[in-house]
Amino acid sequence: MLVNFDQLKIKKIAAYHDGGLYYKDFVYVEASGEPQTGLYNITEEDKNRNVDTFGYSLEEYGLFRYNRFCKKTISREHFDDGATVINGKVVAVNDAELRVRYLTDYNFIIAAKGSPYNSQNFSSDSKIYFDGLLQGTLGFDDFFDFLKSFKKRESRG
Repeated sequence: MLVNFDQLKIKKIAAYHDGGLYYKDFVYVEASGEPQTGLYNITEEDKNRNVDTFGYSLEEYGLFRYNRFCKKTISREHFDDGATVINGKVVAVNDAELRVRYLTDYNFIIAAKGSPYNSQNFSSDSKIYFDGLLQGTLGFDDFFDFLKSFKKRESRG
């Protein structure tokens, strides 16, 4: 599944509707980690460090269609430069598409713009819950209790 630039291998998806409180509605998405493209040498140590810091590890790259039948992955650096080398020749890749591939499991929610879950407090406080769901150290009941603490137009109740 492609969401913006993010290439996701969906593992779980669930919708929550809070009977009349539209601003509390959300969709939970959990994606499985995928193998590396082979463009970079991201070690297990690198992945673990990224998970400890961000909760996930990813790689960014470009996807370039260089003829009718073939697509080629290119490094993010080549994507940004707008050129890469194919068969020993420099080729413009201005029409390449950016992609983000998660190398470890990853989760997030989709909520309305006016939702209390679209706040700085939610972003900073939710990491432990999202990480706990992925690691199996927290259950969805804990996550729902956390979400219930947010009020409309308030950072936290």
